[in-house]
This record gives sequence, C-alpha cells and structure tokens, in this order.
Amino acid sequence: LDAIESSLSEVKELLKSHLSNNRSMTGDPVNEMPRTSSNLNPRKDSQATMHVPSEKDISATTDIQPAPITVVRHVGSLITEPVTTGENDSLRGNMTEMGLDSDNFASVFQHGFDQISSWYPFPHETLTDLKQNHPLLFAMCLLAGIRATAGLNRTNLHITLHSLVKTHLGKKALDTPIDISTIHAMLIFSAWSFGPLVPGGRYIDSWLMSSTTITHCMLSFPLSELVSLVGLYDETSRNMCRMWIQASLVHLKYAIGTGRPSVVPCERLHQWTEIVKYPGFETFDQIIAAELKLYIHLYEAIYHTGSSVPEAWEMVNGWGRKYLGEGNNILRWAHSCASLILSRWELAKQNQVMSPDSLMRNEHINVLTETVIRHAQLVLREILVLCTADTAFVRPSYDYLLTAYAGVTLAEYCSSISDVHATYTLMEDVRTQARIPRSIEGVFSWATNVVQKKAKDFLDSKMAVVPEDTFYSYQGSVADWAPFRFIDSMPASDWDGMNGSMQQF
Repeated sequence: LDAIESSLSEVKELLKSHLSNNRSMTGDPVNEMPRTSSNLNPRKDSQATMHVPSEKDISATTDIQPAPITVVRHVGSLITEPVTTGENDSLRGNMTEMGLDSDNFASVFQHGFDQISSWYPFPHETLTDLKQNHPLLFAMCLLAGIRATAGLNRTNLHITLHSLVKTHLGKKALDTPIDISTIHAMLIFSAWSFGPLVPGGRYIDSWLMSSTTITHCMLSFPLSELVSLVGLYDETSRNMCRMWIQASLVHLKYAIGTGRPSVVPCERLHQWTEIVKYPGFETFDQIIAAELKLYIHLYEAIYHTGSSVPEAWEMVNGWGRKYLGEGNNILRWAHSCASLILSRWELAKQNQVMSPDSLMRNEHINVLTETVIRHAQLVLREILVLCTADTAFVRPSYDYLLTAYAGVTLAEYCSSISDVHATYTLMEDVRTQARIPRSIEGVFSWATNVVQKKAKDFLDSKMAVVPEDTFYSYQGSVADWAPFRFIDSMPASDWDGMNGSMQQF
C-alpha cells in the first residue's frame, strides 16, 4: 500500500507539473494523439487489479496532452489492469467447432491469404502466426478463399462464417484501443465483399466501415509521432503508416463513390503520401501512396466549391504525367476511374450552369458526353487488362463498382455511342470474364443487355431480315429491359449465363 500511495503521489505531481506548463494543442485530432505505447498493445484477459505504475508508465504520463478525458483515462490505465472478454478465444473456438482450422481447409486459407496479401500485405511473417495468434485475420482469409471457391461459395458454411465475422467485428468496433491486426481486419472488410451472394442480400456500407477503420487508427496509432519521425521508422511504425495510408485511400474512394464527406480533412493527408520515400518502404507502398494522392486531388476538385473544371483536370492529368510513364497497371486503372468520375462530374456541372435553350450548350454537352463515353470504355478495357479468368476475383469491391458504373454510363448514353456494336462486344467480354467468380455487380449485366438491345436495333434498322442472328441472342441474356424489374430480380436471376440459374440456399 505504501508503494502504491507513493507512486500515485508521483503521478499527481507529474500531472500538476505538466498541466502548469499550459501547452496549447496544435494541428487537428488526426495528428494530435496521445503518445502512449501502452495503447498499441492488445489487452490481455485478466481481472481488474491494482498495480504499481512502472517508470515507463510514469514517463509516458508526462507526454500526454492536457485533454481532460484523456488525462483521466490514462491515469486510470496506470492503476487498473484492463478487463477483456476473451473474444479472440471465442472466435477461435467457434471456428474450431466448425472444423475450419483443420487441414481440409488449408488450401482454401492459402488461396484467400494470397488474394488479400497481393493488395494489402499482412504485417505478419507466416501463415502459422496468422492462424494461431490472429483469429480474425485468419477468418478473413477463409472468407476470401470460400468466396472464390465455386463449391463453397454461398453454402451454409460460408453464410455462418460471414455472420460470425460480422458479429465479432461489431463488438470490436465498440472497443478501444484495438490492436493493429483487428484494424487490418476492418480494413479488409471495408475493401472486399466476402459475403455470400444470396437473394435479398444487403450491402455492407463500406463508407461507414472505412470510417470506423479510420477512426480506430486515430485512436490506436500515435499519428503525430509517426508523421514527424522523418525516416526513422522501425517495422512496427512502418506497418502503422502502411495501415493508415491504405485505410485513408479506401475511405476516400468510398467517400467519393457515395457522395459523402471524408472523416479526415484531405489537407491533413498530403504529408502522408511523402512518407513512403524513406528507407524500409517498398514499391507497393509507393504505389498506394501515389493512388492516395490521386484521390486527394479528385476529392478536392469535386467537394471544394472554389475549384474550377480546368483546375480539376490539370490536377488529375498532372498526376498522370508524373506516374503513368512507369507503366504500372494499378496506377493506370486508378487514373481511368478518376477520369470517368471527373468527366461525369463535369457533365453534370455544365448541365446545371448552362441555359437549356442555348445552341452552344447543346454542342458543348455533346462534346462532354463523348468524353464520358470514351472514359467509360477505357475503364472496361483496363479491367480486362487487370483481370483474367483465373484472377478476376482478386480485386477490391470498389473496382467492380467502378466497372458497373462504367457499364451504367454506357447504357445511359448508348444513343450517343458511335460504334455501339464494338461497345457491346467490350461489355460482353467483361461480363463473360466475371461469370465464374461472380465478382462484378449484377447491374452491369443489365447495362450490357441495354447496349446489346441498342446494337440489335441498329442492326435491324440496317437490314430488313436478320436470319438467326445468334451473336445478339446471347444465351442467358434477360429479355425484360425495364431496369427496376431486372435489378429487383438480380440476385436470383440467370445473369451468369451458361452456368445456369443461381441456386438459392
């Protein structure tokens, strides 16, 4: 007891000394975080007990900001061990009961791991480490593998595991702070769609999920310290920087994609795109940072009212001149998506500001429409470059949403397409490629059918009789061209063509 009272007295005096300095807080909440190393460690299952703060704990206290709630909670963490519920053990036990940790699922686990790690590298060295010590990430890899395996996708096992992971993530979302592996799992769940494609299935709002991921990064990472290290990064700090940059990119994509605001001001993200130039970061990190820079430009162009259209295009095209010369497919894909979004934004903006009766307006709108069509076609060509029949599933959900966006754009403006036959052929190639993993949005198939009908109508107008035109009677195509009826029936419809109707579970 004497030792405890003595230590508490020391803490009290240190806090008094610290608060008397009246240091003002600078920057924004993203960069001003408590620099407490204890916040980065996962909690251990234990009963709440009193303990004597170590010298390391006391020294950490002197570095905290004078935010009242932070002060109270930090001092409380020094004198009381945290209590946790053993959720990781529970998740591991559930997967064991389901037989998912057996050797029978080793190849499924490996397949899922390879898919995810090719885009968001794991901060862990071995698959064994992932399986034994990070059950949530292990479950994510299993979901990815199951989702891409025809015999397992949409089975009861898939549905049960997906529900289990959602429940576990929901609990973790209310826990603070959380360890980096849990944040990584949240990031993966934000970026990919691993759920079963079932009739009436609901989307998980990736903007909300990525917002939650970003917020947990703010709570768990010492961001102000990381951004000021100026190259002095160890492996742990590099992994935190990677996670923050990747989470910021995913969140900005869904902020732009849904028309909602970013939870992080873009001006605070610019500095993070330069961190990857320091030793220890890899080429992949530089690619992600470059893509983040592009989406920062795009977000600022669309959401900052002071930006003009020429300025917006100059930022995006300037980025292209800097990065596209390297011949990287990922960056070329990113630029094509950004250009499509920006061209549609420009068209919508011109429709609002120009008089509808102006001849000049009509000519200008026609030019902009042609630009939109060209960028939509480019997006489809680029997705064919990135994906083959074997790797089509290995894409984050955003990429397939943008592919569907390009398809809907072409359906919307199909009357203005100069070569509707070639456009339909391009769309059919994308649809055919996506059929096996069922990775693309169902609405893309509706858009393809709309353009198909336009191509057939054009051909019929040129020929009095079209004998057995099998090219345009693509097997499995939907005859009902009403968009809302087709989309409503999409989960159970035969949009995947020759494989037959999707069996309900």
